[in-house]
Amino acid sequence: MLNSLIISDDESIKNINKSARNIKDIKIIKHSGANIYDIFKYKNLIITSSSAKKIQERVLSEKN
Repeated sequence: MLNSLIISDDESIKNINKSARNIKDIKIIKHSGANIYDIFKYKNLIITSSSAKKIQERVLSEKN
């Protein structure tokens, strides 16, 4: 079972993948693929600030 989820922006994902590829039990996704199921499924959530802003914009645009 994976314990940590990292949500990254398009610019940072390449470096994060290189840094985290040897760490056990981590899933890395782009902000565009983030969903509520993944956010609640994992014990730990790490999100870049730019990804948080993009997810917020996406949710607010869907609401209207």
